[in-house]
Amino acid sequence: LAAIFFALAPARITNRVYSMFDINDPTIRDRLVMLQIGARMVRDYPVTGVGPNMVPALYAEYRESDAQPINPHLHNVPLQIAAERGLPALGAWLWFIVLLLRDLARRLRTTTQPYLPAAGLAATVGMLAAGMFEYNFGDSEFLMLFLLLVTLPFAAEAPKPPVVASVQPRAAAPVQARSFSPDVLEPRGTPPPSRL
Repeated sequence: LAAIFFALAPARITNRVYSMFDINDPTIRDRLVMLQIGARMVRDYPVTGVGPNMVPALYAEYRESDAQPINPHLHNVPLQIAAERGLPALGAWLWFIVLLLRDLARRLRTTTQPYLPAAGLAATVGMLAAGMFEYNFGDSEFLMLFLLLVTLPFAAEAPKPPVVASVQPRAAAPVQARSFSPDVLEPRGTPPPSRL
């Protein structure tokens, strides 16, 4: 099916597919330079990274002559995290991804609603695959949708809050009739009027 699509595709699409494997293509060269620049940033700042949102500001200092002068990010999720926030942050992110994949796979085998963990697994694998070529983890719209898809299986299987038995009203205490003393005409138990 893919071969038929490729054979019938317009030249613009087939040229783009071929360009993915052409090392002389400017976009491929630029991405290779981004990998080199990111690796040098990590080498220079392995623990803290260059700082949040500082890759674009420092990109020009690290770039070579054949690279674009400014780049908003490094087009690679793990490299961007390591360059921007350091290797400990990359380790924490990788730990999050490993635990997420493990727990989603467990839920897929044990849940009564397998489509939810399957969607979470698909979203994670898709994010990882695309994240090798784009910094999608830094896109807030993508991140919100990703986090929604991967947390839905856990929310659906969360223990339901206990049902609290309805509280039956207690029988009301009998109402005592008020009695009046014949000499004061006020209910007993009420304070006498103040005398000024």
